[in-house]
Amino acid sequence: MKKRTEWTAYACLYHDVGKILYRAGESGTHSESGYQFVKKAFPDLGEDVWNAVRYHHGRALQSADLPEQSLAYLTYIADNISAGFDRRENDDDKTVFDKYVALSPVFIHMNGEHPGYGIRPDLSGKGACVLPDKGKMKLDVTDYQYLENRLSDNIRKMQTGEQWLNSHLALLETLTGQIPSSTNVSESVDISLFDHLKTTAAVGVCLGEYAEAKEVTDFKKAFLKDERETKEWPAFLLYSADLSGIQNFIYTVQTTKALKTLRSRSFFLELLMEHYVDELLSAAGLARMNLLYSGGGHCFLLMPNTEETIRKAERVHQRFNDWLFDHFGILLYIAHGYTPCSANDLMNQPSERNPYHRIFREVSGQIAYQKLHRYDADALIRMNHQAPHSGSRECKVCGRTDHLTKDGICQWCAAFESMSEKIRTQLVYYVSRQPSDKADFTLPGMDGDVFVTITDEAGARKRLHDDQEVVRVYTKNQMFTGLMYATRLHIGDYAAETWLEKLADSSTGIGRLGVCRMDVDNLGDAFVRGFEQPGGKGGQKYVTISRTSAFSRSMSLFFKNYINTIFQGRGGEEKPLNVLIVYSGGDDVFFAGAWNDVIEGAERIRKAFRQFTCESLTISAGIGIFDATYPVRLSAEKTGELEDSAKNHEGKDAVTLFEAHRQTYSWDDYRNKVIDQKLQVIRAFFDLEKDERNDRGMAFLYRIVELLRRSESETLNLARLAYVLSRLEPGKEGKQREAYRNLSRSVYQWALSEEDRRQLITAIYIYVYLRRER
Repeated sequence: MKKRTEWTAYACLYHDVGKILYRAGESGTHSESGYQFVKKAFPDLGEDVWNAVRYHHGRALQSADLPEQSLAYLTYIADNISAGFDRRENDDDKTVFDKYVALSPVFIHMNGEHPGYGIRPDLSGKGACVLPDKGKMKLDVTDYQYLENRLSDNIRKMQTGEQWLNSHLALLETLTGQIPSSTNVSESVDISLFDHLKTTAAVGVCLGEYAEAKEVTDFKKAFLKDERETKEWPAFLLYSADLSGIQNFIYTVQTTKALKTLRSRSFFLELLMEHYVDELLSAAGLARMNLLYSGGGHCFLLMPNTEETIRKAERVHQRFNDWLFDHFGILLYIAHGYTPCSANDLMNQPSERNPYHRIFREVSGQIAYQKLHRYDADALIRMNHQAPHSGSRECKVCGRTDHLTKDGICQWCAAFESMSEKIRTQLVYYVSRQPSDKADFTLPGMDGDVFVTITDEAGARKRLHDDQEVVRVYTKNQMFTGLMYATRLHIGDYAAETWLEKLADSSTGIGRLGVCRMDVDNLGDAFVRGFEQPGGKGGQKYVTISRTSAFSRSMSLFFKNYINTIFQGRGGEEKPLNVLIVYSGGDDVFFAGAWNDVIEGAERIRKAFRQFTCESLTISAGIGIFDATYPVRLSAEKTGELEDSAKNHEGKDAVTLFEAHRQTYSWDDYRNKVIDQKLQVIRAFFDLEKDERNDRGMAFLYRIVELLRRSESETLNLARLAYVLSRLEPGKEGKQREAYRNLSRSVYQWALSEEDRRQLITAIYIYVYLRRER
């Protein structure tokens, strides 16, 4: 990274830090407070960076006597562009500031309007699950004083320099990710201070690199006097990459240790894509402020539109695909695309032309084309001239025939198996160019392979002290203050137990393994068109890159962090669930465990997700029940079919249990009509049956299901159903007889409706599974 780019990044990242101090009770402007803060905190950055914080507003900048190449001009326009991303007026002509207004979730403008939600920030910084609530929510001066003290305490343990940039980003996300950037309540206050700081830094470094490439030397003229013209510069590249082959790579397993291998494989792909992003940014002389989104095998970046950036992006892309082919053949492939754009394009101006859609459409089109034309002539020749493997055996896990160990598995499957426990228990992933016997696996670097070691904080700090070849450090779900080169990754890794048999045995009733796959409905449309407002003037006013970035970050936070808390139990009122996350990405999750806890876990996710997104998005799920010895690969496939059935349900927002199509319901129908209605009626009678030690119920329930099933192909024989029900009638008056009357009357009525029959069958299934012990 060029020194001037580094200084620009720090200036932009901390340009609004004074807002915390101002809201904490300091007098004067937030610009002056911020200037005093960074001057004291970062004495090595120098006057140019300090002045960029002090004079990032137009009125102060115009009266300041600064050199023509001062970073203040660059920070000023970057702040304006980023604010243009953020701020969209509400339908109110009054300008009103509320110093302690709470942040609104970015979802309040997603798929329509969802007003009235606010976020109470997690001031502890421990990553607690924070869900928005309805009602007017306020912060106060003590909240900001606490944030100011935590910021000062942490910065004292940190340094500046290129190798510390990502650590500063992690700190700012922790402390400013849940407070508003603007407190002007006549505008929408749905952009956090962190998202504003991050996009300001991304815009600033891109403009700086572009200006240097175009030999622009008079920053005052370009960024202050000619600001309007500069916003038309094609200074940016919207870059995207997509990893193909994820499903086949993760689920191509065939052994009893498949679950551990699945977890390791999904973790490997996640780290691979994060490493791809960082290698790309590093090659282009950038840092993680330029990352808009990463998750689920996809990423979006904002980069400078220079020939050097494009050349390096192509080189990184080619290097990774060559490495993937060498190690995994044609199983994995990264497609990428990029398109030039201006600041006005990113602000969706002019809105009637909708340039925002255009740039995303162009990038998506390039990726789709590249997926259909993966390999050029040289690559095809190389593929067809590979020597066949001489081994006659196949890997017992994935089926490949090369590089087998003495245990009959390939080197990669051996690595996945050995690191399974480490990825669950250790918190740091140390990446170095220096070979080590302790390394868990390799990844491609631009100057040869790099070596990844899964370790703890103490081990990472020890190696950082001696290792001159360190590339970067990743930390899992936590920020370790003072750890340079560090990037915090959110990873869903909850695991009550790692053995399938033990998870199945912890079930209530029958000892079976539940498997669930969930996926957000229509996420692609939400990503591109979710912030459009239907009809009328200003329908495009919330369509900006800033909201897209905040939306993406929020989705990753939910599925990679909050999901751990959801399974652990929130607020002390929910029990920890006996489940294990196999994979949780940017918009989907795959988990397994005790069958009844899997069903409860799916309901918890759906309920929390609806609240988290202000009911702007829905999620669908497939849930299957299997013997613990059933191959995980097949259970994943079958559960995927159930998930597809739920997503094909009218309106989506659905769940399919046990059987595709036959047992698909909207989440509300499942809870209200299957569980709270039909299952309760069944339990009210048959639980009493069990208490009376008659326990005749199971056989009768099977017979009722048989009659209900036969009605799908022939007219329901109501006389037979009445006869079966009559045989259940207790011989004496009491609670049991009253429960019987309700059961008999309800079942007879439900049998007349096809929808009620389906719901009753599902309720009986669940009850039988809860009662059976074999």
